[in-house]
Amino acid sequence: MKENIVPSGAGSHIALPTVSVCVGCFNQEAFIDTAIRSVAAQTYTAFECVVVDDFSTDGSRRRIEECLSQLGDSRFRFLPRLQNGGQLTAMMTGLDATAGPLISFLDGDDAWHPDFIECHVRAHLSHTRIAAMSSSDEVVIDTAGKLLAGGHPVFHLNDPRSMPKMSGYLHVDTEADPTLLFIDRGTVGLVLVNHIGDDVSSSSA
Repeated sequence: MKENIVPSGAGSHIALPTVSVCVGCFNQEAFIDTAIRSVAAQTYTAFECVVVDDFSTDGSRRRIEECLSQLGDSRFRFLPRLQNGGQLTAMMTGLDATAGPLISFLDGDDAWHPDFIECHVRAHLSHTRIAAMSSSDEVVIDTAGKLLAGGHPVFHLNDPRSMPKMSGYLHVDTEADPTLLFIDRGTVGLVLVNHIGDDVSSSSA
């Protein structure tokens, strides 16, 4: 995988960046195992992951501990909070406990496609553009994992490719990966879904 992301001729001393992952959970006992295992199954392996339980009142904590014990993966850590603080507080708890140059957040009732992190890292290591934040589409599934919709409808309503006024702000990476669409910094009015960023205060994609 490294040779597919790092530019050719970069040298063997070049290492891939660590992606810090924060999985936040509050009363998501039925889904948290799937969320954690979707991180463990990533094709991009240079990551660390903290699972933050925001003082759940169901069996989430037990499920998290069981899942991490079964995985036996040193890249994962469990951070149980001693009181409920809400989603943002849980996210910040995870952020404070990580050190990677790239950060991504995953809700306890969601899951990632196996190449989710790899695709986002490709955007941040693009040969032609710099990305402060990357975003992707998402699909909607039910509790059994059955696909209900092929994309988030709100995201598509705000798809920049469908906005004539955005044409001058969009750039496709035709050299490295034509599936990457870059939007100039400062562009507003877009909905960002499932993102990875190097600065949680960034608002550009």
